[in-house]
Amino acid sequence: MHSELVVLCLENPDSEDLNIVKLAEYLGLSCSIICLKDSQEPLIPIRKYLKNTNDIFITVRCQTLSSAFQQTKHVDELKDLLFEKIAYLFIFDIQPGESSNVVLPLITSDTVNSVSRFTNNNFEYKVSQNVKEIARELSGIKFGPINDAIDFKFDIGSKYKDKKIEKIISIDNESFFISFKEKNCKIFLVATSKIIDIDSYIGKTDNLKNYFSQFIPPMMFLKYVFKEACWHSDDLYANFIIDDPTLKKRYGFLNYKKLLNSMYENNFASTIAFIPWNYKRTDKTIAKLFVTEKEKLGICIHGCNHTQSEFGTSDKGELNTMIQLAAERMSTHKQLTGIDFERVMVFPQGVFSLAAMRMLKNNNYLAAVNSTAYPIDSRFLKISDILDIAIMSHENFPLFQRRYPSDEIIDFAIDAFIGKPLFIVEHHGFFKDGYAKIGKLVNQVNSISKKIKWKRLCDILKTNYLVRKGKSGEVYCKIYSNEIIVANKYGRNKKFIIQKKETLNVPIKYVLVNKNRVKYSVNNELMEFCFELKSKEMVNVKIVYESNVASLKSNKRIIKYFKIFCRRCMSEVRDNYICKNESLLDFVYKIRRKLLL
Repeated sequence: MHSELVVLCLENPDSEDLNIVKLAEYLGLSCSIICLKDSQEPLIPIRKYLKNTNDIFITVRCQTLSSAFQQTKHVDELKDLLFEKIAYLFIFDIQPGESSNVVLPLITSDTVNSVSRFTNNNFEYKVSQNVKEIARELSGIKFGPINDAIDFKFDIGSKYKDKKIEKIISIDNESFFISFKEKNCKIFLVATSKIIDIDSYIGKTDNLKNYFSQFIPPMMFLKYVFKEACWHSDDLYANFIIDDPTLKKRYGFLNYKKLLNSMYENNFASTIAFIPWNYKRTDKTIAKLFVTEKEKLGICIHGCNHTQSEFGTSDKGELNTMIQLAAERMSTHKQLTGIDFERVMVFPQGVFSLAAMRMLKNNNYLAAVNSTAYPIDSRFLKISDILDIAIMSHENFPLFQRRYPSDEIIDFAIDAFIGKPLFIVEHHGFFKDGYAKIGKLVNQVNSISKKIKWKRLCDILKTNYLVRKGKSGEVYCKIYSNEIIVANKYGRNKKFIIQKKETLNVPIKYVLVNKNRVKYSVNNELMEFCFELKSKEMVNVKIVYESNVASLKSNKRIIKYFKIFCRRCMSEVRDNYICKNESLLDFVYKIRRKLLL
């Protein structure tokens, strides 16, 4: 099994070469760099590396390859070496100019002669449906606009019929990302001048799809070529989350029995983001429904009192008190109703601080699932943070993102391509016109991949991790939550090496594998431990953190309690009555806007 990518460069790797290296290493691959100007004849270092070796995977900038062809005295020998010894060749940074005019005719036997610019950005990317082994979850997707500053089109000549060229991605029906076979080598060409720098920062209002041409083609290539040697997810999961409702027969436009019927009809699963303050207010009939249908319906923790920005504070003592109180209320609710809950936090209004993330880790919560990725006291995330299936840079506690149905299908497709679980959020108002809309949404999400499974939130978070095969057949697992179920899906015994980003900002009490303590190590912010699993065997892995922050003493002030009571009552009046009267709702919003001025 191959896990090494070879990067050809001139004297030293430039920024685009290094960006390819970063992306490959991010996917779990190792890289070797060959500098062609180490020798007067570029054939020498290439031949030296390829000696007695087959199936080499190489990436190279168009300019580097152009210089090699212009410098060598043996052009045909260099071509034969590339086409016969190299299994896969990815040529990037192809843009209009001398380099592409030299390389493209030589590489494609005059099938592709050059690249051209687009006149504007008013065009769409379109991913082919015919190369699903390469495009995967992005097959058939189309969206725009393009980035005409860095995206170009291949000028394909009259010899196109003589060479079978796969159009992986096109722009305005013009070839943008293509592949073809030459002797023993499968060659990939992408007409863009930029590869994403995963260490660069992404703004709050920015979106991964804006970088589509900079990271999707190289990721498609790497995932296709290296397959299980790359970090990947064996499964794709989805869950529909509804914020705020009480567990009554009806809440606003939400009817639980109708929701359940729709879940069976369309085969999906839902989670109610339940406000712990309502722990004594659940209807017994609905409680029984949740208990008997626990594979379809579940609840998680939505704040504590659900007051304005309650988790936006940086006071660790106050946060610790709220987080513990929320868990206590949910435990009492379980005793009263029999409904189990998922130790997962959804922040009210999506507002949270870095300290809130640390306190959740401090209290051994499983994860946070949120609509916003940024805490109120941090403005920066790296693209590598967003590319991961969970954000781990917020106090080293996993934050899984969720999306609204109004987001574009490309957003969901990119998430699925990366391996992220597809968490979709709405409120009771989504059901204003009935339940046909949720069926349409589920079908749209399922159209991305046949692999998608709709599961309970806790089942997803406890089984959603990345894996890759090592050189000796061992299996590496990159986990995110503090509790995970690891299964050996292979036909023979395997050694599993568990890895987790760990800063030790909260002390580790112990690590359990099926309730047995195991040794672990933490080096360079990477936690690691290992164990053997028989074929089809599965184990429960749990990392237990030691609480090291004191809670504030309970302070049940009557005025504070009354304010919370009023807020909750007003919210329910709005959702159960005012929302059903358009004129009254418009009037309330007008009054609210005036009061906020």
